[in-house]
Amino acid sequence: MEASAPGRFIVGLGGARGPKPLATLNAYLDQLTGVPVDRRVLAALGPRMLELARDRSAGAYPFLITSAYTATARAILGPDKLLTVNHLVVLETDASRARSIARETISFFPRIPAYAASLRRQGFSETDLAELPDAMVDELAAWGTAEEIAAKLAEHHAAGADQVAINVITGETGPQPIEQWRALAPVLLSS
Repeated sequence: MEASAPGRFIVGLGGARGPKPLATLNAYLDQLTGVPVDRRVLAALGPRMLELARDRSAGAYPFLITSAYTATARAILGPDKLLTVNHLVVLETDASRARSIARETISFFPRIPAYAASLRRQGFSETDLAELPDAMVDELAAWGTAEEIAAKLAEHHAAGADQVAINVITGETGPQPIEQWRALAPVLLSS
């Protein structure tokens, strides 16, 4: 891979489960001698996983976080580590429809212990996790026009993110949402 695309190879790691996920991932990193530290990025949600990302990788790639938590992640990682956040995007201006699409995707994650803990750390209550109120959905998913979405994503940059990866959702299953990507690309690439 390095020969065909120099400097572009990155190994993303995360999702360690079981009674000791941090120890499991740390042990795996001990064995991952063929991949230099600057070519590893960890899918880190909590403070201890962010510390592991800071100490043993090029940076972190958290998902389903608010821009306020992006600032927390940046503080833990320090200024020199990569912070790429993944944010949900719904290119839809009707608030009810946009929130419904986002809520459908978000609803899966509070059932996963690591995501439930992450959402609680971000200040969401048990009631929020069960009901997914509009304010919570609005924090976790950018929706509206391409310009409104760009403004929401800019909050992550202002909070310390180096990059914001987007996950465009439409409420439909099937092929990638090419039309939405085409509508978003000019605005997001110029912002």
